[in-house]
Amino acid sequence: MTLGFSVRNLGFERWSGMLLRFAGDNGGGSSSSETPEERSYLLDGLEFYLNGAYRASGAQLGMPLLGSVLVAADGSYDLTGFSGHAGIETGFGLGPATLFARAGLGFEDGFVFGVGSGLRLAGVGVDLALHSHLSPLTTNRTLGVSGSLVLGF
Repeated sequence: MTLGFSVRNLGFERWSGMLLRFAGDNGGGSSSSETPEERSYLLDGLEFYLNGAYRASGAQLGMPLLGSVLVAADGSYDLTGFSGHAGIETGFGLGPATLFARAGLGFEDGFVFGVGSGLRLAGVGVDLALHSHLSPLTTNRTLGVSGSLVLGF
């Protein structure tokens, strides 16, 4: 079992330099400059992350046909809200190859889901997944398809 916790944006930020302001329209304008300015922010955009995973072999679970079962979850919180995900993956041995099946649920400004499968053989594999997400262009829920080629060294 693995557990992780992290906090992001604890730091102190400082900027100093000349601040220039431009005002006017396309036909002409004016500019002004001010003395150097310093700004500092403490805990600006603070984010908390928590994750965990547990892997067990099929034999440990009394299912010898399964190669392994992985259960994982993560969550994050910042000033804009909460997001979290939970999923399960299992592998089936097919001689020298392993076939994986995955499913997960999550919350990112609404519920999301994903299902996928992959095939690995001697350090090379392919993965395909169907997932829902919030479209950045229309802000509607939509389905997406992902694919990947896995190379292991």
